[in-house]
Amino acid sequence: MNDQVLDDQLPPTTVERELVRGNVKASMDAAGAKSSDLWNVPYEQIRLIPGWQPRINNEKWRKRVAYIGGLILANGYAPDKPVQGYVAREGGLDVLYLTEGHTRYHATGWAREHGAKIERIPMIVLPKGTTMVDLTVAQANAQEGTPLAPYELGILMKRMIGYQVSVSEIARRFGYSEQYVNDLLSLMGAPSRIRQMVIEDKVSAAVAVQFLKSHGDKAEERLLEGLKIADSMGQTRVTRKVLSTGPKVPPRYVPNLYDAMTKVAPYLQGFLPGETAEIPGLEDEADLVTVKISKSALEAFRETHLQVTEAMEKRSRKQPTAGAENAGDVGTQGEQQSLA
Repeated sequence: MNDQVLDDQLPPTTVERELVRGNVKASMDAAGAKSSDLWNVPYEQIRLIPGWQPRINNEKWRKRVAYIGGLILANGYAPDKPVQGYVAREGGLDVLYLTEGHTRYHATGWAREHGAKIERIPMIVLPKGTTMVDLTVAQANAQEGTPLAPYELGILMKRMIGYQVSVSEIARRFGYSEQYVNDLLSLMGAPSRIRQMVIEDKVSAAVAVQFLKSHGDKAEERLLEGLKIADSMGQTRVTRKVLSTGPKVPPRYVPNLYDAMTKVAPYLQGFLPGETAEIPGLEDEADLVTVKISKSALEAFRETHLQVTEAMEKRSRKQPTAGAENAGDVGTQGEQQSLA
């Protein structure tokens, strides 16, 4: 995909906005909305919070908008697909903001531009007591149609950090492991060139994160080398398979290997072949083991670690994390998503 999105065009990782609850009925009456099981709201009365939409405005998303817009144009707006909104009190007026369902909202706009006679769309209005944290969680958990890309999910996680929410609480409410949250936050703090490669889908998020851990300030250089390897193989994206030169780890060994290697990996970040390093013992982390690693062994370790990390992420994607049923107060609980 060759669809460059500049940093200043990306959704921000902070949204300097707090919404003060307004009067729902007064707002709907003023907007001319009609109530049945849902509020049927005039399209023109819906406002957007600047920067709130976490999806990247790239070619892939625009095609998705046009595709859904075409369905709306042909069949009308499906009443069982409401958007989500919040009534805020601003300047003495009750106004209606869109908080979830941006793709459907923009697709409706596309359909209207192409001749659809759609004046109103169904909306669920969030209850009193809903916070900006709740709204952010809802965005992460209500993407059944097209799941958020890892980078887009990372944007929401970074916003949660800005709201002073802990990593463990983000993991609980989003339904991911703490390691996955930390990995995406690491990606959000990566050099702009690396983030751009992930956004443009030239490098998988899993590979980018692993290279940041393994190669530190050399990660960008190594990823660019990986792009050359991928190109020589007729591939457009750097993945573990492109970089893999070793044997595949049998699935039955993946969980134990992952646990053991995750303990050791932080001690080998920036490690150079031939150097001596002290790493924790696998039986007792208080025990330190002195090791000297050759270049080939170090490369094999990093490759295997990447392989088992991706395998565990794929397993987690298929199975919700423990306690997922209680993970959030707003929205539907999502499943673990692979970084790859």
